[in-house]
Amino acid sequence: MRIIIFIVVLFSAHDINYREIFKEEYDKAALFMDENKDIIEKTCRLFDNNPFVISSIIFPEAIRYSMIRDYLETASLELVYVSTGEADFSIGSFQIKPSFAERVEYYAKHEMKFIEAELLDWFSYDEGLKDYQIRKERLERLKSTEGQLLYVNLFYKYLLNRFDKLNKNGAEYLIKFSSTAYNHDFEADMKEIEIYMSKAFFPWGVKNDKEKFNYADIAWYYYQDIK
Repeated sequence: MRIIIFIVVLFSAHDINYREIFKEEYDKAALFMDENKDIIEKTCRLFDNNPFVISSIIFPEAIRYSMIRDYLETASLELVYVSTGEADFSIGSFQIKPSFAERVEYYAKHEMKFIEAELLDWFSYDEGLKDYQIRKERLERLKSTEGQLLYVNLFYKYLLNRFDKLNKNGAEYLIKFSSTAYNHDFEADMKEIEIYMSKAFFPWGVKNDKEKFNYADIAWYYYQDIK
């Protein structure tokens, strides 16, 4: 079954010009990525990750952020999250949720011992902090481009470590699988992630009636655009 899904994903996608579809928002996102090229490359070097891969994984979220940033009202959600931990919402240029960051922090602590300890320390918190103080600090991390890139890079390192053959199936599979894991659920099993590689929910989500596109295809399109 996994092989069938793999073939469908790689050969059934239409030749869609996403730059033309998203127009100004694509260009804004591409400009943002270009303006932050140095910090992207610097952060990737810390983890020995390919900056073209990391950029492609997060690029569709940069498009989404460009589309909705004028309508975002997160102040009240931030207060609820800090005080109770019950709100979960997308933050910043790469639209990371606190729950995503929290899971990455968990794996940094428990399963990523092959990463330099000094680097892993960034994902931990000072002893004695109360829960609401940790949540507040987590939000501050997510509000910076560098902070988001650190989370994304460790997420990708976790993915490579979990699926040891991921890097052996070619660039297209790598980009599409990794971007789907980022957008859908990186804790899902391989079969589920492969299934979602062909689904179209971007940028509006499942319940919206507007035309939607495939996140993995956009990531792959951008990868080819910058390579």
